[in-house]
Amino acid sequence: MILMFFETAFGICIGCKLYKIFKKEEAQYCPGEVCDIKAKQPIQKISQVQYLVVMGFTALVLLFSSLVIEKLQQKPVDLFKLGTVEKSK
Repeated sequence: MILMFFETAFGICIGCKLYKIFKKEEAQYCPGEVCDIKAKQPIQKISQVQYLVVMGFTALVLLFSSLVIEKLQQKPVDLFKLGTVEKSK
């Protein structure tokens, strides 16, 4: 059941891997060609521009979080003075 779960949920054929360990040869009849190593299509490859975008976004998140953390560490103030009641004359 565990082998079937991994194959259906993650697309990992552990049975073929175990067969290779015990028999020291490749599985001949792997269902669905799951064990075949496939080359990535050009659309699946990550370009340098995409890496730069991710790095830039990460830098912005870190920058803004360092700016906001200072504001979050300040003690809150009562903007409407609801905590103090003035005495009427």
